[in-house]
Amino acid sequence: MIETSDTHYPGSKAVSGFAEWICERLPDHVYYAEPFAGKGGVFRQKIPSLRSFLIDRDAEIVDWWNRIDPPGTIVSLGDGIRFCELAAEWGPDDLLVYIDAPYLPETRVKKKIYRYEMTFEDHVRLLTSAVNCRCSVVISGYSSELYESTLKGWNRYSRWVQTRGTPREEILWTNRDPVSSSVVMEYSELGESFRERERINRKAQRWASRLMTMPPGERRAVMLRMIDANFGRIRNRQK
Repeated sequence: MIETSDTHYPGSKAVSGFAEWICERLPDHVYYAEPFAGKGGVFRQKIPSLRSFLIDRDAEIVDWWNRIDPPGTIVSLGDGIRFCELAAEWGPDDLLVYIDAPYLPETRVKKKIYRYEMTFEDHVRLLTSAVNCRCSVVISGYSSELYESTLKGWNRYSRWVQTRGTPREEILWTNRDPVSSSVVMEYSELGESFRERERINRKAQRWASRLMTMPPGERRAVMLRMIDANFGRIRNRQK
């Protein structure tokens, strides 16, 4: 069994509901990309897209994702900055790029925690490509003069998060408005009463159990069909 928890991964967003908080602020999209995928705390929490693209320079991370083999997802070994530069050139309007790159060294207590770190110049390249994207872009980071000045005018959200050392203020910048509040991210809140929530929970458990007992090929086909249905819903909202 593959361990899918990423709470011990450097920079993990799967702590104290942080990934959910980010998901609630993602713009509408059909295609999704994480050019610095890591263990994908946000990707694994968000509503599935028609197609997703996960890119990372770390071969061990890419191998981890390939063993999990998430449906509708292309996992690649590659340079996240170069992907963002290409997205600035060809990225379609309905693509969302979520950038969770190694944070600017000057803002961190530990200057080196990843196998592949980024220099100040790398961050300049990354932000230059981000501001030139016509698609939706969401960026996580700590506040710094470089980020605040380059992303001036973007939507800006902040939340204090407990890190391994001390609480830190995480910043989220987006170049689009968040998804409509009609999209429910906390499924436990569905239903108007305890009995109704329990009914929905039992139904979800039954469907999940049936899905997991299917042969792998059949399970993948069903999950892709569900993603396609979600794609149609988003398309209709955009008309």
